[in-house]
Amino acid sequence: MLADTNSRIQSSRLTAIAAEHGFQSRNEVALATASAAEGQKAVLQQTAQSEHAIKSLVAMTAIEEVELRQLLNPEPNQNAKLPRPVKFTIDSLPAEVLLQRPDIAAAERDVAEASANIGVQRAKQFPKLSLSGTITPTLQNINGGALLLAQTWAIGPTLSLPLFDSGKRAADVEAAKAKYQAASSRFHSKVRIAVKEVEDALVRLNSSNKILPEAQLVIEGYSTNFQAVQTLYQNGLANLLNLEEARRLKLAAELTVTELEREQVSAWLALYRAAGGNWSEDHNNSHSANLMTQIIKVNHD
Repeated sequence: MLADTNSRIQSSRLTAIAAEHGFQSRNEVALATASAAEGQKAVLQQTAQSEHAIKSLVAMTAIEEVELRQLLNPEPNQNAKLPRPVKFTIDSLPAEVLLQRPDIAAAERDVAEASANIGVQRAKQFPKLSLSGTITPTLQNINGGALLLAQTWAIGPTLSLPLFDSGKRAADVEAAKAKYQAASSRFHSKVRIAVKEVEDALVRLNSSNKILPEAQLVIEGYSTNFQAVQTLYQNGLANLLNLEEARRLKLAAELTVTELEREQVSAWLALYRAAGGNWSEDHNNSHSANLMTQIIKVNHD
């Protein structure tokens, strides 16, 4: 993007010089100036998007911004590239990983708590046996002998029968069952949402993986065309309008590839987040690493 903008600015400068000597028309000067301004605008927009993405990564990873920028671009003199996750295929995703999601885990605990509460309320319907009485030390005098310390106690069982509670205990059991059903319904709803988010992320990832190679072929074709037109223009065999049209086609193809690469990374992040995070490749593979580590790792060719 930056190289393209610099080329536009250079073309605008040379066109203006040529126009001063009568070799270019005012129309071509205006076109070259507009093309340079368009290139600068695209660079500023891309810079703003990059800054926004960095701020989002800081919020998501809790890594200090200075450290994050160092991870993304360890060599300041080298242009950073989009993160490139290690390519591996996910044939299936165990449903158990969804329990890593905080919302699913919380809903699962609510179901367990509601289930346990049913047992508590049912236990209140049964008789309760308790012990009551006292155990006290006493002093005794046996046949005029010395006093001896002895223990005497009086204790007996007490049986509590919940016979006349006006149906309160039965109602408490039914209320506990209703809470359990509500908790179970919320759990299943959250699981369905989680499954949908995982499926959407997998669809996005699969789609970008298929489209990206085709888009890269498109950019190769338009780049070759631009180079050919540029050579013709430098030799006076093509006008500036032809050059800028070829340049726009090439730039549009480059932007498409960039957007697809960004979508691919975004799909990986969405999949990682939807699955609850904290999962890695199959241990049978040659290397197993945390997915977020692979996503944040930047490939500097």
